[in-house]
Amino acid sequence: MNKYYPKTERVKAHPGQLFKYANVEIEMLYSLEFNAPNVLEFYNNSSLVNKVFVHGQSIMMTGDMGPEANPICRKYYGNYLKSDFYQVAHHGGQGGSNEFNKLCNPKYVLWPVGERSYQSLKDHSYNSWLSTSGTVDIFFPAWYHTTVINLPFDGKESSYEVYPNK
Repeated sequence: MNKYYPKTERVKAHPGQLFKYANVEIEMLYSLEFNAPNVLEFYNNSSLVNKVFVHGQSIMMTGDMGPEANPICRKYYGNYLKSDFYQVAHHGGQGGSNEFNKLCNPKYVLWPVGERSYQSLKDHSYNSWLSTSGTVDIFFPAWYHTTVINLPFDGKESSYEVYPNK
């Protein structure tokens, strides 16, 4: 970034900050400072967690949320985690939990993982609620393609397109 955009302003994200870009709002919910004064033992606990608002819908973006960040988010945000879309924490591995998933209670699940991993993780103890709750309408596993979802999303197949990666 320094090489190509040396004059670009940098903003360090902190919980509670709200970033606005056109009609998109991004609210920071978790950053590493929430873990203080604990020592960072698992790098993924430094992953930002944020909630995105666009066209009246919300998207919970957990990135690679680690196992220590999960209970912190649940404690501080509880039912505020409820979102229309939920990007599964840490590809569906360590960092997510059914308790967190229940609080997000999404209709649509974004799952950033390949097909083989998706098949092995979707019923794992971290994620089983998503598959068994009956509240998730559509799963969007990344597999080996790109999915473009038009927002606001109405849940219809005509509202998204899937393109194979080359």
